[in-house]
Amino acid sequence: MNAQSLTHWIPALSWLRSYTDAGCVGDVLRRHYTGCIFAAAGLGDASLANLPPEAGLYACLFGGLFFLALL
Repeated sequence: MNAQSLTHWIPALSWLRSYTDAGCVGDVLRRHYTGCIFAAAGLGDASLANLPPEAGLYACLFGGLFFLALL
């Protein structure tokens, strides 16, 4: 398999070489912001379902780990 066909199946390989530190800082900030919103949504959903807040946090944690395992 040559590099061009590998880039066809894994598109991130084409832009990964040009990834900069400035892009990394922005991605880290977006990741933290998304995590805060996700945790708040889990707490709200748990309270709407008359569950303890821990249930919403566990749902966020295990949902994120499940998604990570799919990558």
